[in-house]
Amino acid sequence: MERNGWRITAFALLIMSCLGAAGTAVAQVSAYKAAEQVHWASAAFFGTGWYSVDENRQAFIFRIPPRQQIRASGWDAQGSRITGIEILYPVALGLHRIDDIPDFLEFDNYGTITFTPGVQVEVPVSERWYLRPYAHFGFGYEQTQGEWATIWYGGLRSRYSIVESESFSLNLLNELAFAGYKPEFKSRGQYGQVMAGLNSVMP
Repeated sequence: MERNGWRITAFALLIMSCLGAAGTAVAQVSAYKAAEQVHWASAAFFGTGWYSVDENRQAFIFRIPPRQQIRASGWDAQGSRITGIEILYPVALGLHRIDDIPDFLEFDNYGTITFTPGVQVEVPVSERWYLRPYAHFGFGYEQTQGEWATIWYGGLRSRYSIVESESFSLNLLNELAFAGYKPEFKSRGQYGQVMAGLNSVMP
């Protein structure tokens, strides 16, 4: 299982939308402090995907990210800054002992669940630049071994509009994040992550 380790990720992300359809291209390079397996609790912040939990066991994690907007960010008629606030309720479900794709949603294969509620604030620095600090804290449960884990993660996202028009927009995206977990009777694990990318949208 994954123990203390730092991950540095650099990626270029391009998202383009046309007539309601979106395409995504991602290039990613990762470096790990140690080549160890990923603990199941880390799926709460890594998101949907396949994870190696033990030498003979894997898990598929499906993340559901409901959110509630309390206030939208922006500028009022007098030019004063309005800070946006969102409450997030992400749930990640894990499926274990997967034999084939048609059967992986059976109840007997279900193995983990994490719930990490949090808050996200969007601060308009200028009309082009927005900062978005966020923080989450919650718990996870692994059914096979009956293990609980405390999970936390947070960070700072940045979006800067390079080009903005009715027909095209180009944004610079950055993120600095820190995450960790503490299983029962085991040492804690933690991650650091730095990301940068470009986002492009055409209506």
